Amino acid sequence: MDATAFSAPLAPQHGAAIPDHLFRVPDDLSPDSIVLKNILLIGSCITDTWIDVLTGSSRSRKVERVLFNNAGDIDPISESKARSFDAQIISLPLRSVWPEALTFALEMDDVAGWRAAQSWAFDALQANFTAALRHHREHRLQTYVLGFLAPQQNTLGRNLRPRALSNPAVFVRQLNWRLQDLILAIDGCEYIDIDEIASCLGKRYILDDSTLHSNHHGLLADIFGDADREHIEPLGDVEILYTPKRAEFIRAVMQEVEGVHRTIRRINPIKIVIFDLDDTLWRGVAGEMDSFGPEMIEGWPLGVVEALTCLHKRGVMLALCSKNDEAVVRAAWDTLYSRLLPFERFVMTRIGWSPKAHAVGEILRGVNVLPENALFIDDNPVERAAVEHAFPQIRTLDPPLATWRRRLLWAPELQTTKLTAEARNRTEMVRAQVHRDEVRAGMNEADFLQTLELSITLSSISGSADAQFERALELINKTNQFNSTGRRWERGELADFLNAGGRLLAATARDRFTAYGLVGVVALHGRMIEQLVLSCRVFGMGIERTLLAHALQTISEAGHSVAEARLQATARNAPCLPLLPASGFAQTEEGLWRRAVEPALANGRHAALTVQGLTG
Repeated sequence: MDATAFSAPLAPQHGAAIPDHLFRVPDDLSPDSIVLKNILLIGSCITDTWIDVLTGSSRSRKVERVLFNNAGDIDPISESKARSFDAQIISLPLRSVWPEALTFALEMDDVAGWRAAQSWAFDALQANFTAALRHHREHRLQTYVLGFLAPQQNTLGRNLRPRALSNPAVFVRQLNWRLQDLILAIDGCEYIDIDEIASCLGKRYILDDSTLHSNHHGLLADIFGDADREHIEPLGDVEILYTPKRAEFIRAVMQEVEGVHRTIRRINPIKIVIFDLDDTLWRGVAGEMDSFGPEMIEGWPLGVVEALTCLHKRGVMLALCSKNDEAVVRAAWDTLYSRLLPFERFVMTRIGWSPKAHAVGEILRGVNVLPENALFIDDNPVERAAVEHAFPQIRTLDPPLATWRRRLLWAPELQTTKLTAEARNRTEMVRAQVHRDEVRAGMNEADFLQTLELSITLSSISGSADAQFERALELINKTNQFNSTGRRWERGELADFLNAGGRLLAATARDRFTAYGLVGVVALHGRMIEQLVLSCRVFGMGIERTLLAHALQTISEAGHSVAEARLQATARNAPCLPLLPASGFAQTEEGLWRRAVEPALANGRHAALTVQGLTG
């Protein structure tokens, strides 16, 4: 249907002011408003006002606080109690790590003294960190640890030894780096840089070091008690003098925590961003230009294109969809952007005069991405309305344009926490897949498979230290269409599964078009096939049957005569539902299927198979 059949309001010239808590973590690409509804908060006095702020801003959120100081013991909780929390947030007490007696009396040039103080502080940090992580150790409770707020200035003087440990800001930054190192070694534990958040909002409105000592580590608030009221001179009203932003800061920290949570749990991820060109990636209409000059891209267009380069490096696919003459577009791109963002980094392009909705549909089908995992960006509200009508679940980037770069770079749905080889090479692999499918369209299935020159390598992953573990976890947690149960795993949970005797059978694949990397995984424990997932990039190549056949062989070699498998229909996994019944399995109860391991399941003859260490 032509886009002119739809109307949409013109974009306002000036958008509303961006709320403080949404500045770093935009939420307009997040279909779900809140993902952490029940939180355990462990911390010292800096967390005093958190419960009121967080529950006041959302009545559906519950926060339970545990006071924590001086590496003290944390009371145990039951497993059922732990499961009631979506996550815990930990704020370690800076004063326990950096007490006044540690450094107040040290001379500025006492280098050995400051190094000794840092060593003591690192040990205290380790002790506090270990104590605070009790519920994570015992229940694998997803944990977010807040860093420390660094003082706003060098209290010794702006220009005195600015990089030395005697500068309190440097001392605290070193503690934050040490804390990050501790967190990186713990699965299911993430660092939240509240110092950066405070800097974004303005530390003068947040940190109390303008009124109290540097290691107090509290939020700016009234500092006077009843005993101070006898002063001759006025004490001063902190609320008037400094106009604190305590609530705004707390909401911003919570927004950051939820943003990280969305990213690590792959909640509503965007896998492809589809861009218009005219007045979207450059100024003006290329077809109406006599020449292409720097004025077309200097300023905001270059900022948007820089964001594109960052998305590509994260493994997000990019595509172009433009009503334009392709020769004109190619000439413009070669002149303006070829050295910054090669045209080949777009996984697909649809440049012509067909309706945008039709072209977007071709792109989604070509890369095998669901509409809900795509983002469409176009300066024309009529075109956006047409695409949204055709694909109600697709996300669009609405005006104002001045917000585009920030939202593209900072939205949680476009972030990643791990960058595997497959993610780095995703565009090249999918471009090859598109070419492969074009060849496939002109041949019957049997002939196509025989000409594919497919090779499959099967291997076993037995622990989290395996080089393939991260990619296997990524594939399980991002796969929707060919996922036998739809289950998502935490990293530590999958590591525990392997430590308890489970195995992951992994399939990597390549053909004459490209190397696809690790594309299939079976989670196997004893005679139970817990889960089977397959990347959409290799649908129709028979790899899932090869994986299943070797899962059955592994079960047989372990001494079992019968194999069981879990298969649970979800809203998205229809492509995988026929596999078990077509492979001789019979359903015994809801979600559970069974098959004798003999006779063996036959593999197709169109693939060269290499098996590495799957015996026993």
